[in-house]
Amino acid sequence: QLISYDTSQLTQFEVELRNILAQLRYVRETVISTANFVDTIPNFENVQQDAVEFMESLRTNLDLENHDFTDVFHGEIIKSICSFPDGAVLNQVKEDFYILPLLTKKFSQLDEAFKQYFIDDQIEDGYTIEGTSQEKVKAYHHKSISKWPDCLALQLQRWEYSKATGDSKLVHCFGFPIEINPNELHCSKDTVRCDFKYHLVGVVIHQGTAEQGHYYAVVEGDDKEWYLCNDSSIIYFDIKELPEFAFGGSETSLDEDISTAYLLFYFREDIPNIN
Repeated sequence: QLISYDTSQLTQFEVELRNILAQLRYVRETVISTANFVDTIPNFENVQQDAVEFMESLRTNLDLENHDFTDVFHGEIIKSICSFPDGAVLNQVKEDFYILPLLTKKFSQLDEAFKQYFIDDQIEDGYTIEGTSQEKVKAYHHKSISKWPDCLALQLQRWEYSKATGDSKLVHCFGFPIEINPNELHCSKDTVRCDFKYHLVGVVIHQGTAEQGHYYAVVEGDDKEWYLCNDSSIIYFDIKELPEFAFGGSETSLDEDISTAYLLFYFREDIPNIN
């Protein structure tokens, strides 16, 4: 979509991003430099940056220009405060989301992480209903998805913190499927049902420790072939090897340098092309 825009309508940031995307789509067998694009990023520090933070900064900079380039990632989630035990809604807000963060600790499959995300969270000190006395009632936090995005971006949270050791990377085996049906995920019962499925189209993989490392990606091209993209190296990839590259190590592995999937991108199967 961005490639088709007249450059006179774009900021320099968007022009340079457009140039990179156009080269990725149409240019073959050459290394593409990102230097000009990086120079246009506001407040960018030339240090290693978390992939999710970088993606969020791109989205924010694009949204500032009132374009709809990031709408493909847009979903909506309803966050409610409900009374216990009757489940009456006491307060409710609708929030946008572009990346859904999922815990991976103690889990081995994507569906388990979804189930954990939607578990109701009890409010320990109770909840004071607005416009009433200061008396607190038993209540809990509840989440449900009201709009699924065209492209579902999932962040696999592969780290933990302890006072003794600080940040450490979680490298246990955590699997995810090529295809997911939102209706079969362990979401909350009032999450909107879908008449479509998602197909995996990209994985951002992290190799390194919790403090430093390297990102590379496995992506599905327009030709439906899979590619391993590692800096200037782009080669064909056998998707059957994805567990070896992205699922992590064994349950007892202590090697933080193991490669693990960090970002997953699933696209709706009923939409034929990714713009």
